Amino acid sequence: MQEALLVGIPIVMLLAGAGGLWLAAIGLRPITDMARRAARIAPTGLEDLGQTDRSDELGQLAEAFNGLVARIRATLQTQRQFMADASHELRTPVSVVRATADVMLSRDHRDEAEYREAMAIVGGQARRLGRLVDDMLVLARADAGGYPLRPVDLYLDEVVADCRRAVDVLAVERGVTILSAGAAEIPFRGDEDLLRRLVLNVLQNAVQHTPAGGSVGVDVKQEREAVRIRVTDEGGGIPAGDQQRIFDRFVQLDAARRGQGTGLGLPIARWIAEAHSGTLELEQSGAGGSTFCISFPASLE
Repeated sequence: MQEALLVGIPIVMLLAGAGGLWLAAIGLRPITDMARRAARIAPTGLEDLGQTDRSDELGQLAEAFNGLVARIRATLQTQRQFMADASHELRTPVSVVRATADVMLSRDHRDEAEYREAMAIVGGQARRLGRLVDDMLVLARADAGGYPLRPVDLYLDEVVADCRRAVDVLAVERGVTILSAGAAEIPFRGDEDLLRRLVLNVLQNAVQHTPAGGSVGVDVKQEREAVRIRVTDEGGGIPAGDQQRIFDRFVQLDAARRGQGTGLGLPIARWIAEAHSGTLELEQSGAGGSTFCISFPASLE
């Protein structure tokens, strides 16, 4: 028995070790395959780590890795698109400023009126550049999660009334009337500056798309489960195929109004609404105009 144990135990240990290594290699082979695929994935590629029909922990790990790769790919695509759109939008005002300066400097002497006209052009493009940079900074910080909310107790109807008075100047210039209605003293808790920006962006968008002699309506309602702000214009409506695109960045459907805005007003407004656990939707649009609806939970902690 002693001789059998002395000979048998080492043989059994060797067989057990070899069997364990073989089983471990088989069990960990999916992880090795995923590591190899991950190393081969290009930053702009569309590959994933491969589909698996396993339902155990390794299958869950493969699905989690595929989800991570998909999220990283979507983030990179968003960044690339944002940079491409931003470069395109910034190029126009920079080109106008440079061309204006070159034209004015091409002659030794010019009249005062010509200089004033040139400075007016440069000033207008500089203001547009300032708006673009400011809006892009807001969206970039929002994407990075670095734009903290500063909630305070306020009355939402007062915020809407202040925004209505601020937009009245633009409305008068365009011959548009702003009509307001709704409940009073609607308590709310949120970031006052961002909420003002949200309402201002939606109101300005409505005024810009309403023809002279038309009107823009803003209505605030306290409902049982939500607070809703509806802004209605009398524009030409939005085609069905473009009704979701209006919330994309740098999208301006009306070519005649390009240069008056940045194409970032509605995307910023939607982000502000979502940051307050709310929504911003195009409720309806037709030949008689469009209605945007901002919804917030009735109680927001």
